[in-house]
Amino acid sequence: MKKLIISTVFKMLVYGQQDLAEAFTHQAIVIEQNQTGLIYDFIV
Repeated sequence: MKKLIISTVFKMLVYGQQDLAEAFTHQAIVIEQNQTGLIYDFIV
């Protein structure tokens, strides 16, 4: 699970979608809502 979080945050930073704090906050919310499905949507 931690690798998924790190990968998603890294991609957000690389593409300039969000700053680091926002990326971590949003990803944490996504994990709370759905353990896997929504996280894969971000990575893909």
